[in-house]
Amino acid sequence: PDAEHPPLTNASIQTFATEADRALHDERWLGIEKETMATLEANGLGSFKSIKVWKGQQIVDGAIFEYKSADALKSCMPIWKEMEAVVFPGVAVKTVAYRGVVTDIWHTDDT
Repeated sequence: PDAEHPPLTNASIQTFATEADRALHDERWLGIEKETMATLEANGLGSFKSIKVWKGQQIVDGAIFEYKSADALKSCMPIWKEMEAVVFPGVAVKTVAYRGVVTDIWHTDDT
């Protein structure tokens, strides 16, 4: 990463009560994903990764968001709030989010 302007990152972990809760979340997200991601990109989201986490019998998803700047992060927060109002009602889920800066990146073509 650029030492003067390291990418700002948000990593969140979502633990669902049931597989049905995850399915409802996923179905709602798919209905707004394309439009939401385009709006986030226009506001400075640089990348997004969604992962299914293997954690015993728990139903856990993860997401990693990378923003182009602090202003981009601020600009995207209201968009995420709008998304949450559509995707999460009636879904039993616990979300924990962590924000920070990227300190190291390695790619196979870096060697």
